[in-house]
Amino acid sequence: MTPAQLESILAARLQLIDRGDEKAAKTLDWALTARAERWQDRCVTLSAHQLSEAIALVAPDFATEADQRETEVTIAWSPENSTRNDDGGFEPAGYVCWLTEYPEEGCYPLHASDKLEAKFIETAKERG
Repeated sequence: MTPAQLESILAARLQLIDRGDEKAAKTLDWALTARAERWQDRCVTLSAHQLSEAIALVAPDFATEADQRETEVTIAWSPENSTRNDDGGFEPAGYVCWLTEYPEEGCYPLHASDKLEAKFIETAKERG
């Protein structure tokens, strides 16, 4: 929460109290205490490219195969030099995903490749 947002919420809360709306003021009390830091360890921030790559990896026929839309994917942060790639080297730090049901199959780094981006652009053009 930015300082400006916090100030705005505090001002709105005081106005509600002045008008006698204690119930609404308590809702804003919750907003003030429910700061993002509480959920930081459970948050994941991904680009649209990374999200589309995760979908392409776990559900390549997402648009036409309903069962693939039910596929669960787990996304986690992988520190540098902790994920081996197919060449025997290590991936740089970043998010990885894997099929939740089959973790033994390995994980995939989520960094949008030019090839994948081109595929999505081509698909979008085909759809008009």
